[in-house]
Amino acid sequence: MNNIVNPNKELTVNVEYFKIAVALKTTPDEYVMYNSQAAVVKTYDAPNWLQVYKVKTSTVYSRLETNYFFDFQVYNKIPSNLKNGAILIDFPREFAF
Repeated sequence: MNNIVNPNKELTVNVEYFKIAVALKTTPDEYVMYNSQAAVVKTYDAPNWLQVYKVKTSTVYSRLETNYFFDFQVYNKIPSNLKNGAILIDFPREFAF
């Protein structure tokens, strides 16, 4: 498999295994072979992309609306909006927007 982007987190913190199955096209829901813990991949931060110095919130109490402030430095020029450049912040799934 090619051109798959690694996630933005260290996978071994909450271990999620790759699962591999062999099935017949005629009965794809029935596996001939299956391994639910085939492998774990440890990912690392990409080198020299950015350094995060501080993350602040206006409140830390649960279930309250808050503002987040990210203080970071980038090491390469961020492409302009006209060139489809963007800064993306991937919040954990427990956060509601």
